[in-house]
Amino acid sequence: MSAAAPTFQINSEDFEPAYMKLFRTGELYHRSREGLKHLKSCKVCPRDCEVDR
Repeated sequence: MSAAAPTFQINSEDFEPAYMKLFRTGELYHRSREGLKHLKSCKVCPRDCEVDR
């Protein structure tokens, strides 16, 4: 019989979701603006339809 894999736990007092740091620094806003720019002339999927989404 094999030993069970050790469990991975994060202390909730020390944990901060990555998006919270991005929000605090303003990076989340910049990334969202950049993402929306890509949808203005959409090339997200292989069709490259360039439709304004």
